[in-house]
Amino acid sequence: FAKSAQIEMKCKTPRQTSPKAQSWTLSDQEKKVYGNRTPKDYIKLDILGRGGCALVWLAKQTATKQIVALKQFPKNQGSIGSAKVEEDIFKQLGSNQLNADHEGNKSISHLLSTIDDKKDVWLVYEVGGDSLSKALFNIKGEFHKGERIYFINHQDLYRSIKKNKNMLRQLLVKLFNAFDLLHENGIVHADIKSDNILVTYNSSEIIDVKIIDFGSAFMFETAKCISMSTPEYLAPEILSYLDNSNNPKYKEGVTSVFKTMKVWSYDMWSVGALLLEVITGFPLWLSLKGRTRSITGKQIFGM
Repeated sequence: FAKSAQIEMKCKTPRQTSPKAQSWTLSDQEKKVYGNRTPKDYIKLDILGRGGCALVWLAKQTATKQIVALKQFPKNQGSIGSAKVEEDIFKQLGSNQLNADHEGNKSISHLLSTIDDKKDVWLVYEVGGDSLSKALFNIKGEFHKGERIYFINHQDLYRSIKKNKNMLRQLLVKLFNAFDLLHENGIVHADIKSDNILVTYNSSEIIDVKIIDFGSAFMFETAKCISMSTPEYLAPEILSYLDNSNNPKYKEGVTSVFKTMKVWSYDMWSVGALLLEVITGFPLWLSLKGRTRSITGKQIFGM
């Protein structure tokens, strides 16, 4: 574990993060695409996240007062196929009692219902705790003498895991149970990262874990193609295929890659990358060319 609760990093090529929005603000383009639409019987409370083809809203069901996540897919953007993929994944998970009784079922944010409106398809999901990334560190950046300076302030969960390694075991057990369920059903999540893991915890225990965002998920045996998700968490053979898919060695398409993989291989590499973040307290998206040192000026590790 990194020894300092605060790290300073200089980086020649800054990269923007995608933090959870703290206020209800839409860009002009988002206003055109998503409008001010809300499904009947729901009230929007905040924006939880932005994806390539959807917005995710924190919302309340007016009759039951239940707090949910609403994933909005505008029909005029050709994104209905993505919503259908997520629906199919959860139909598979809900297909038998063995899945319902599986321990890993507790660690997946489940699809509660689908709302098909005139202009949008809305997927209604369970909500969970904080994103793992926010529970581990808070990142602030500013420019100084032509360079981007990042301050990484370690948060309560990172400090708790550093003191109590059993919490790391608890986190991994809950994640592995969820992956066991997914992989038994031939499902690859394909976008495992700290932003897509929700955690509920106290100073001594990981109480709950929820895997979210199945927008990149696919069935391993029937997949015809795969798309780029978050490159820092992808296995080298996947990145190589995505960068060189026209190469003759990939003449069979994604099947050429999957011949050397198991259903669990894709996500397990991502879990290893995720574990690296938890252990070091350092987000993978920061440039590998950066110079990293503690707040006192001591070099942590060379990049």
